[in-house]
Amino acid sequence: MKRILEDCEAKLRPPPGRRRGRGKAEWERYADGSEELDARFRKLELPDGSSVEVRLDGAVLGCASVSAGAGRLKLESLKGEEVPKAVPGQVVEVVHDGVALLAGVFKPD
Repeated sequence: MKRILEDCEAKLRPPPGRRRGRGKAEWERYADGSEELDARFRKLELPDGSSVEVRLDGAVLGCASVSAGAGRLKLESLKGEEVPKAVPGQVVEVVHDGVALLAGVFKPD
């Protein structure tokens, strides 16, 4: 198991006016220098195969496909993927067709 040096977490909730959806985003930096960002969500009212963007302070991190209302975007520096550092106060969003379905603010974990 890798030793975590730094981490933060955001609980993803629907914005006002929307009732469905939940999720969580986590960012971690490990003792070996590697980093991971993992965003998971569920209970979205979207058809299977729909694509959503995961954004950090408005910048697109990547896209995830929806299946049975759920999806995941995981970025890992050990796989050569760019993992931006998430810091407390930054906003993470799950967006479909320009509309934020879920959002949360990173906090120390």
